Amino acid sequence: DPVHHEGDGDGDGEPRPACPMGRPRHPHHAVQALLTDPLLDAAVVPVAADEVLRHGLGFDRCDVAVMLGADRPSADAVGLDPPKAAHEVAAVVADAARRTVVLDAEDPCGPALAGSVREGVAVLWLARTPDHPVVAAHRAAGGQAVVLRDDPPRVGVCEGERELPLPVPAALRDQDPGVVLATVAALVGLGLSPLSVGTAMQSGAPHPAAQGEGP
Repeated sequence: DPVHHEGDGDGDGEPRPACPMGRPRHPHHAVQALLTDPLLDAAVVPVAADEVLRHGLGFDRCDVAVMLGADRPSADAVGLDPPKAAHEVAAVVADAARRTVVLDAEDPCGPALAGSVREGVAVLWLARTPDHPVVAAHRAAGGQAVVLRDDPPRVGVCEGERELPLPVPAALRDQDPGVVLATVAALVGLGLSPLSVGTAMQSGAPHPAAQGEGP
């Protein structure tokens, strides 16, 4: 990791929190501790461009990579042009996926990323407009997509010409539509059936850990 520093800071002038033995705590320690937890079934790990440029990705592979538009790093992160750096970071994240890469049809970097996905890894497009040309072309080739439809609000889970509409419950209608689409796409990309995802959406039941019932 050429941009990792073992000194008092991480290159931005800010000291890192110290661990009990006095050694600086690397930003990826929490992620690595989470992913090695034997009780863990699945985890969502947010990825910030600046952190990837400074410290690497933090994990070597994942089942699904969800790309909600390129996160542009700060101009002084590592001295690279922000748009170019953003694309490079997105490519690193997409390359880590072993099952599915979820791409936003409205992201200008999307087509380039789709072309660089590993062989055998599926591409699943999401779009707020169901007739988006990128999605239409992908579906015409038999590909998967998740789209937003109105009146009433529902998420369409598509594969080729087939589409299964999942009603969006009232509890989720105030959420960012992109986040709802990405969540459904991630679960479908992970291998859950659309019907199971739709049932979970309608239940609205919080995870036991959120209620203080988990370990």
